[in-house]
Amino acid sequence: MTAPTSSHPRSVEDVMPEARASVLKLGGLPSRHRVKSTLRVGGPKADAVLTRLRADADPPVHP
Repeated sequence: MTAPTSSHPRSVEDVMPEARASVLKLGGLPSRHRVKSTLRVGGPKADAVLTRLRADADPPVHP
């Protein structure tokens, strides 16, 4: 296993620009596995990233 480059893990907010770029490159949402491997995050953070990406993709709802 490769040692982390920092003792502080990156927050979801820190990885979102990279995640959004991945969506544009792929033309759609990446898989959970791809998020984990590309962004080098664990499962819970990958789930949080995907949740945010899905929310970004949904059109805003106006009452």
